[in-house]
Amino acid sequence: IYATQTFKQSYEGDGPFIQMAFMAPRNLPERKLTWSKQQSFPCELTLKTINGEVRLCRNPITEIKQLRYESHFWKNISIKPGDNPLADLDGDVFEIITEIDLAKSTGFGFNLRGERLVYSAKDKQITFMGNQTRFTSLDRKVKLRIIIDRCSIEVFVNEGEVTFSSIFYPDPSNM
Repeated sequence: IYATQTFKQSYEGDGPFIQMAFMAPRNLPERKLTWSKQQSFPCELTLKTINGEVRLCRNPITEIKQLRYESHFWKNISIKPGDNPLADLDGDVFEIITEIDLAKSTGFGFNLRGERLVYSAKDKQITFMGNQTRFTSLDRKVKLRIIIDRCSIEVFVNEGEVTFSSIFYPDPSNM
């Protein structure tokens, strides 16, 4: 992200800090575009102490819940390689909120319209759209919040400890 703007949402200055930024594209198609940038979802900025270090974290504002119109819930499921509990869902915008028990996993991955989000337990790192990062919290669980819009993906790991935000142009057959 770049061209970040932050603001408070109250005249008194006591509300949370909100951040919006432009997202840059990762995989520009060869066709001519009328646009190539867009704003990220508004995120609340907070300071959290993680493993004794103060970290800046960013999470989508709670008001985006108003955009939800249909929900599906799965609890306490085990997924084996090749399984896809989301396969029957239809749509072009999604919010995925999940918690994964790392003690029971050697790794995991999501195929998000052709973009792979992968966690390697061996390396303790997440790889997504050409970026790799390790998250520092020592929890045995990882919490993911993934927002997929028509031409953007934003990933929030462990309540904003690590985030990825990018425009992308999915193959039309992967919508």
